[in-house]
Amino acid sequence: MLAAAGVVAVGCQTTPERADAVNTTESVQVERAQQDIQASLDRIDNRIADLETRLANTGSDMRNEWQESIAEFREERQELAAELNDWRQAGAEDLADAQEDMDDRLADLNEKIDQARLFTIEQRDEFTAAAEAQLAGIDARIETLHAKLDEAGDEAREEYGEAVDDLRATRHEIAENWVAFEQSSEENFEELRADLADGVAKLDRKVDEVTDNIADGLDGQPGR
Repeated sequence: MLAAAGVVAVGCQTTPERADAVNTTESVQVERAQQDIQASLDRIDNRIADLETRLANTGSDMRNEWQESIAEFREERQELAAELNDWRQAGAEDLADAQEDMDDRLADLNEKIDQARLFTIEQRDEFTAAAEAQLAGIDARIETLHAKLDEAGDEAREEYGEAVDDLRATRHEIAENWVAFEQSSEENFEELRADLADGVAKLDRKVDEVTDNIADGLDGQPGR
């Protein structure tokens, strides 16, 4: 009985140490998540500033049209920063849910800024160059996802292949709309430009979502 009691006593002595280790790990996870979100907020600041610089070089009608939207972007950004600060103070007990909500809202705001950036380009040639550059980046990311699935094997392709195929299908639709845009007259240029800007921004965000889902799924596989 004494030996058994001794074993129990030793086990109890290590419990606080294990608890400290768990708390330390959780603190590191929270801190890293907060740093990632703060970096995203900093990038949004730079993107809004770039948009303002772009608008400063356009006509007054364009500036007036987008001034309110930029103010809304900044307001949303401040709300996210305030929530991040509250999250820090609260310790984010449910890290996964808190981060997922914040990531979704950051993605929404980035999509709006993407749309605004393309919408505020008045010249056809400049719009074409900006949209093509953004689409080239999207194409490269989609191909990277496809390569990752090939490398990961049949199980990953079965689970995520359809999502990547959907990205390619959406990209193909944009390519078809692009043909109409290139052939458009000045009269319908504005409408087609708006449709393209909206489609590109939404596809960009969807690629982000699929990329995150695949990364999370592959990280959770044994041996990774």
